[in-house]
Amino acid sequence: DVKVVRAAGSNAAHGVAVISGTGSNVYGVNKKGKEAWAIGLGPVMSDEGSSWWIGERALRLADRSYDGRGEKTALEQELMRHFGVNDFRELSTATQGLSKKEVAELSPLVERVALKKDKIAAQIFTEAAAQLALGVNTVVKNINMQNEVFDIVASGGTFNSGLNFGNLIQKNLEASKAKLIVLKEPPVNGALKLARQLLT
Repeated sequence: DVKVVRAAGSNAAHGVAVISGTGSNVYGVNKKGKEAWAIGLGPVMSDEGSSWWIGERALRLADRSYDGRGEKTALEQELMRHFGVNDFRELSTATQGLSKKEVAELSPLVERVALKKDKIAAQIFTEAAAQLALGVNTVVKNINMQNEVFDIVASGGTFNSGLNFGNLIQKNLEASKAKLIVLKEPPVNGALKLARQLLT
């Protein structure tokens, strides 16, 4: 999928792609065809910066807010409202057995709270962007593209947030000549482009 995203957003033979949807992934290829990946191995190992990661962080930080281990956040009340419970401790039962997709679907809720200037919710998105930027920086370093001009094609629901998520990532990038492009067209167009390349 991540190769398809890169092809959909850039005509160059080299560059980087980053996905932040239910899961996350980073992929890069240099001018010599050397490839590298980062993140993308699922929630147990590495889905940092994904919608799932954002939802999971929201649940954990809301719990810390509730019991006093962490800073207060409106995520407490918003999550209780979302799951239809009157006592925060009931969330333990309400969230039992949630799928990865269901946890990822909490990301828009976190975004809404962040847009209301909630410090903790905003921090979650800042940390998510930093994790994805780390993945990009690692891939770029592994294929020696730090000083090159190239596109970073970004795709996934998280990039559609009103928090300028792409800009948050851009601020953490070490490759100063790279340009981050948020994909507007369907990623399937990248698959068609790659198929045409194989036929020529």
